Amino acid sequence: MEANIAMAKPCCVGGIKKADGLKGKEDKAGDWAIYVSTPASPNGKAIVIVHDIFGWGIPNTRVVADKYADEGYYAVVPDLYAGDYWPFDISKEENALSQPKFGEWFGKYSGGEGLEKVLTGVEASIDFAAKTCPGAVALAGSCWGGMIVHISAGKFAAKLKAAATFHPVGCDDTTPAKMPIPVAFIFGEIDDFVKADMQAKMVEACKDTKCMTHTFPGMVHGFAVRPYDEASQAAAEEAHKMGFEFLAKNM
Repeated sequence: MEANIAMAKPCCVGGIKKADGLKGKEDKAGDWAIYVSTPASPNGKAIVIVHDIFGWGIPNTRVVADKYADEGYYAVVPDLYAGDYWPFDISKEENALSQPKFGEWFGKYSGGEGLEKVLTGVEASIDFAAKTCPGAVALAGSCWGGMIVHISAGKFAAKLKAAATFHPVGCDDTTPAKMPIPVAFIFGEIDDFVKADMQAKMVEACKDTKCMTHTFPGMVHGFAVRPYDEASQAAAEEAHKMGFEFLAKNM
């Protein structure tokens, strides 16, 4: 994605979940801070979850990690921004995604040296997870994190089994054929970053690959991490169930 991107539409809309009841703990993977959620009943598989633009500190991505732990996965969430996340209160004018400064910030972590550093953190987290679950590590991510998962799937394919991305950015109908591992692309229908017509093309593009694309009707970008009403909460649960099933099939 271009470094000068400025977004006029909401990205990852919805509320910030409460931290009450989080099951994991903070740790380190080399120089990288991580959140680790350990399953009560391990399935022998691990997943590294890449956060969205709002970083690892707010509970939402940690809640997702706990969901994977509930399914038996050893779940790891690295702080790939090293604390330099975008402020989550985008209702404030200075934090709006339409601001040019957002494009500058986004570009810092989506290309060049910033991206290379991010990928170093992803690999460190994969290696950390592999110590507990050797040969059985997957990736998941949403929004910006989905794009990072797609890049990482190509770069670290030898260390991975599969991946699932939720309303990812920076992909199109050429992406599935580039994936050396099975990847699930899961979207909301109303998504200005990957529009519905492109999502339909991606369904076709997946047919000759081990990838899959699914669209949730009526859902907006961000629903799987930040559900905003009963319908989106139900869709988010179904989306993650779809991710669990896809990973189980391909790991």
